[in-house]
Amino acid sequence: MISHKSKKNDALVEFQSCLGGLDENRFGNHYLDRFYRPQLNHADTAFLNGDGLLKDSQKPKKWFECLELEPAAVRECVLINYHND
Repeated sequence: MISHKSKKNDALVEFQSCLGGLDENRFGNHYLDRFYRPQLNHADTAFLNGDGLLKDSQKPKKWFECLELEPAAVRECVLINYHND
């Protein structure tokens, strides 16, 4: 098990390390948000099992599909992995 300084982690990395200097408040948990904070961990973002069926906070593939609609937005969009039990 990896030890973490913060309880905000996805079992692999701490949430703060994923922010890249951005304000945490800019992130939403819906796949239509430009800065997406899904309820996933790094293993979930391998896209082996697709999107979750019931929660908008568990749809990383859908988030990427929305980005394809506006390719210029890709440079400004950030997906971070954070799962808090």
